[in-house]
Amino acid sequence: MSNPQPNIPPNSRNALRQHALGALSAAIDKNPTSIADTIADPWVKDLVAGTLRAYSRLEWVIDAHALKKKPSGAIRKKLALATYQLLFQTRQAVPERIVSETVSWVKDSEGESASKFANAVLRKIATERARWRDHLELGDADWIRAASLPDWIARPLEKAKGREWAARYGMYSMERPSNWIRTKAG
Repeated sequence: MSNPQPNIPPNSRNALRQHALGALSAAIDKNPTSIADTIADPWVKDLVAGTLRAYSRLEWVIDAHALKKKPSGAIRKKLALATYQLLFQTRQAVPERIVSETVSWVKDSEGESASKFANAVLRKIATERARWRDHLELGDADWIRAASLPDWIARPLEKAKGREWAARYGMYSMERPSNWIRTKAG
């Protein structure tokens, strides 16, 4: 799994989270060149890369707890970053701290009502984080989202190898690689 959140002051963590939000937004908006060389902090790189690997699963978890109103825009991305931390950055990550800092971050940028919404969603996720982290019901209609696979990959894999194999493939794809190699262009 991923490295724990560094033990740095909350204001610095908020700056790092803001950087992670910008990088995540660029990647989701299909502009990966804007993030590749701009992220210097290893924790931010790990947070963004992990969130992207598990994005479909994170959206599924968020939507399951936001029954009346589905978040969008910056709030959804902030919830995805926090949900990734809650589910996958488990070593030394304190769920209460992640929830509290994310709620403060949302409150500062989006207002009081958005922060209350974020608090409710993240507290529910934190309470059930083991269930969501390990959840993979193969008969489930949402197995593709649980495995965080795009439909165009999941369906051919399911047809060729079976649902269980395809789901496990998706689960393994969400794990942090044990070795990272960075090469210089050219």
